[in-house]
Amino acid sequence: MYLLFYKYHNFGNDFIIIDNRNYKNILLTKEYIKKLCNRIYGIGSNGIIFIKKHYKYNLEMIYYNSDGNLGPMCGNGGLCTVHFAKAKKIIKYEINFKTFDGIHKGYVNDKNIKLKMSDVSYNNIKIINQNHIINTGSMHYVEYMNYLNIENVYKRSFYLKNTIFKKKMVNMNFYNTKNNIYNIITYECGVEDITYSCGTGCIATALSINLKSKNFSKKQISYNMINKGGNMIVNFRLKNTNNIAYDEIYITGNPILVYKGKIKI
Repeated sequence: MYLLFYKYHNFGNDFIIIDNRNYKNILLTKEYIKKLCNRIYGIGSNGIIFIKKHYKYNLEMIYYNSDGNLGPMCGNGGLCTVHFAKAKKIIKYEINFKTFDGIHKGYVNDKNIKLKMSDVSYNNIKIINQNHIINTGSMHYVEYMNYLNIENVYKRSFYLKNTIFKKKMVNMNFYNTKNNIYNIITYECGVEDITYSCGTGCIATALSINLKSKNFSKKQISYNMINKGGNMIVNFRLKNTNNIAYDEIYITGNPILVYKGKIKI
């Protein structure tokens, strides 16, 4: 059997999208997903997205990390999903779709795609050694790094994995700032490597920066997060009611269809 796939990326965070709306019994094993995501023996990607029909919403997005395990919410993957839905004429300009962490809305215009992310409650914000762990659909640790570079991020990530987090699925984000410019590098669990960008990681880092700055304005706040793959705009609002710390959280991107093809399964 041959299965059509679509290779997407947003700011270098890349995915294999499989349109599963018309297939009833497609079940890929963990090992096969790992093989497809492998950049030498497979197609190569940070993860696989399955698009399924949903009785209530436009579609359901199911995400697997490149290690073959079912993953939590993926921001860049969500942006690519919205682009896919527009290209397939599932939607025109707006979408409501189900993911691991709830329902998301997406908006398409001529310039970009905006994705509304889940609210962040105070229960989703923890402090460890004066740094934040924030659940933004995926669990993220955020730390300021004086000398931000790939080598230092690898060293620090491996140390944290083997000491503080051990087997816990926590992504690690390191940032530096100068003149209100925020550079960020993310080490993603499930991929077990540094990725070119991470949507939920950018959100967690922006919220952590905001918490440390004590900028408690209730107006819409915007941060430009500079990843290796591009600049992601993060917008949010301080809610501070009913245990919700932040709401109206959006990320903006420009997903690209790289190519499509068929695989024999």
